[in-house]
Amino acid sequence: MCDAMPGSAIFGEQASQNSSLGQVSEASDSAVARVPNNNVTGPSEAAAAWPGYQILDNLIDPSEAGEWLSAVRAEVAGRGAEDEPSGVVVWKVEELPAALRTMVLDERLVRAVEAIADGPIEFLSVKPAFKRGAVRFASPWHQDRPYWGGAAKWSLWLALSNVRRQDGCLRVVPNSHLAGERDHEALVAQEGFGRRLPAAAEPSESEVVDVPLAVGSAVCFHDCLLHASQPKLSDSERWALIPTYRRADINDDSELWTTTLPVGGANG
Repeated sequence: MCDAMPGSAIFGEQASQNSSLGQVSEASDSAVARVPNNNVTGPSEAAAAWPGYQILDNLIDPSEAGEWLSAVRAEVAGRGAEDEPSGVVVWKVEELPAALRTMVLDERLVRAVEAIADGPIEFLSVKPAFKRGAVRFASPWHQDRPYWGGAAKWSLWLALSNVRRQDGCLRVVPNSHLAGERDHEALVAQEGFGRRLPAAAEPSESEVVDVPLAVGSAVCFHDCLLHASQPKLSDSERWALIPTYRRADINDDSELWTTTLPVGGANG
């Protein structure tokens, strides 16, 4: 079983089932229950029912997200990765650009993840993820845990552009993290995602929740949560920044990272 950590409340249910949770984003075209990020306060009595992800509306200001996007695009282009066929670039601490270091250590991001992880965290790596040009495909169903192993980790999928369904929004299966790490196929694919669920194990559409996000909003999720993305059908570019963190006070036998950055509470 995955070591499912609690969140601050039950998020990710359909808004029609619990409209009191918050407002649907202006960029959203589905009724996903959402809350303002200032409601992230730590574990609650409902922790056992946490669905494995949490939507954080307006985590950073849209104008600031635009500035972050400009910096991210410049770093991606400067490293010759703007035509990366997978649409994903991974930077560990050792190669982390200074501009992105400031972003992943930003207090707003750190506080949100610490509340969900229920303790001090440390930064591991970050992925600029884009759908532009020839990168239009739907990301396949997968968990992150099979890529790195070890203890629980959390990724914060921060929208640096408006992300509607037709732009290629994230898709999740609520509560799927509770089943633990699943068998994945190992593939050599130009589109990346070398580990993905076998077709026979993919979730049905009735189990899936789409997560469109307004620019500056985010979704934080457990590394055993099943997720994928819609294909990009629009002419708009889709950009996200995805830092990954783990608890700083829990042993982790993953050998993927040799250097980490303590943040927030881990710094005292």
